[in-house]
Amino acid sequence: MTALTYDEVIRINTLISKIRQKIATANEMQEFLNLIQKSGQNNWLELQNYVQTAGYSNIDEFQKHLNDKNTQEFFDGLVKIGLAILIAYGLAKLFEKK
Repeated sequence: MTALTYDEVIRINTLISKIRQKIATANEMQEFLNLIQKSGQNNWLELQNYVQTAGYSNIDEFQKHLNDKNTQEFFDGLVKIGLAILIAYGLAKLFEKK
């Protein structure tokens, strides 16, 4: 068990707020779990309490949301890359004709 620094405690509170507002990224949600584990709060009741504080009914719901968010962020990233490639290709073709 490792004691959290003051900044890490502040970070947990910030992450809880973002998770409650449904604006946390998958990486931030994972960071939240990592910080809780670092604090030594590995027993089921304490972890459940933190997850409920973040707005989830149980750890399984939190983990499912984290997995779904990871998948969605990956998909969104691929879409953005694809659009960037299409735009670059279109611009290259446009300037090629001039």
